Amino acid sequence: DELTPNASSAALQATIDRAREALQNDTAALTLAGTDRTGDHLVLTLEVENLTGHKLPTGIPARRMWLYVRVLDSDDQVVFSSGAWDTSGRILAADGVPLASEAVGGPVEPHRDRITEASAVQIYEDVMADSAGQPTHRLMRAAAHKKDNRLLPLGWRSDHEDAERTAPHGAAATDANFAGGGDQVRYEVLAPTSRGPYRLEAKLLYQAIGQRFAAELLEYDTPEIRAFERFFDASARKPEELSSLSTALPRAPRWAALRRGHQRLLDECGSLDPLKIAPSFLDRGRNRVLQGIPTEASRCCDNGRSCATVVARPSSMLRRSRSASGAC
Repeated sequence: DELTPNASSAALQATIDRAREALQNDTAALTLAGTDRTGDHLVLTLEVENLTGHKLPTGIPARRMWLYVRVLDSDDQVVFSSGAWDTSGRILAADGVPLASEAVGGPVEPHRDRITEASAVQIYEDVMADSAGQPTHRLMRAAAHKKDNRLLPLGWRSDHEDAERTAPHGAAATDANFAGGGDQVRYEVLAPTSRGPYRLEAKLLYQAIGQRFAAELLEYDTPEIRAFERFFDASARKPEELSSLSTALPRAPRWAALRRGHQRLLDECGSLDPLKIAPSFLDRGRNRVLQGIPTEASRCCDNGRSCATVVARPSSMLRRSRSASGAC
């Protein structure tokens, strides 16, 4: 009523519904581009594809997107979470408090190609800079880009005549995985194989007015800003979901279980005698040669009182037996 629009409530709601449908179906696609394991760490590569013909998000720099990523173990316990948010629409750090970049005068969350901790979040946005190079959220003070890692449209080229004016700014400019059509982000998650199998849940989220932009604006006192504050306070702060995925992650490969069994015997007994080690074992899934995989029998003794034997072959899982007597 305060805005007195020349349209009915039904017409406004129909416009909102069409905009939300376009956001959810025609804007972006999120996929799992690759998985890997290094010891107790899962390495997950997420790919975000820009389905529009322009930068995403586009328009006024109040808009932003970010990745919300969770990894859950076999008991549905969260072992990693990045990009959670609160009821005010603020993005949270690992301890559940808002990121420092959400506060007025706070730092700018950088573009990231690799995320190894929950307090790091990939946020796609345009942050303006004033004439002194400092971040600003006031349009009339903008002189340049402080950060611009909005997704580039498919077909964008660095040798285009307008490339300099439309190029990314900040760390995205040197990210080899950030190119025309989308971006890839690698997450390295502590996920011991003993708690697997794991499941990945990921969402690409969007805000038409980011909480940081609004907070900076509300620092000023004019009738128009106070009116905006009333509208903003009455609005739902839940971000729009542009794309999502939920998938089971592959179990650890068989060779990993064999190597863990071998290491466990070393930890318990201190040495293996005699030790029979295959010169090499081809891990076909990764097309590389792994060294030091036991393929026959290895024995160890615990102060001469008991013996343990590990039998491991490429075609079989770990088998282990103990003898209560006899010296090795």
